[in-house]
Amino acid sequence: MRHENYPQIAVISGDDPKEFQDRFNAAVKELSGNKITGQKIEITGNSFAAVITYEVTEHIVDSVADEFHLEGIRYLCKHCPHLEDPMDKRIKYCSCKYSDTGKAHKEHEACELFYRQLKLGKITPLEDYER
Repeated sequence: MRHENYPQIAVISGDDPKEFQDRFNAAVKELSGNKITGQKIEITGNSFAAVITYEVTEHIVDSVADEFHLEGIRYLCKHCPHLEDPMDKRIKYCSCKYSDTGKAHKEHEACELFYRQLKLGKITPLEDYER
């Protein structure tokens, strides 16, 4: 998953000090989830203005695994029915015909193929107690 940052500004103005204060405080509260990089407040005569600069981070999904990760769902190789596990708890590396090396560690993140097949409903992840 990639993260792109975009600079943004919020401009607040008002003629009445109380109105300006309320608008400014509401804007800062609304932007609290973003990284505020600067504030400039200018008071001229009876006019109040402020410019708040901040960054917005956009999460760009690159894979099916990223879609699951955004929902807080992560699977390990031990959850994959393709893993050829000899059911010996001492063995951590098992044979996997889809791995580049032919082996996969039970506790490593599941591969993209697993997530694609899971999304299509072709496989069902195994529970921890099934291994």
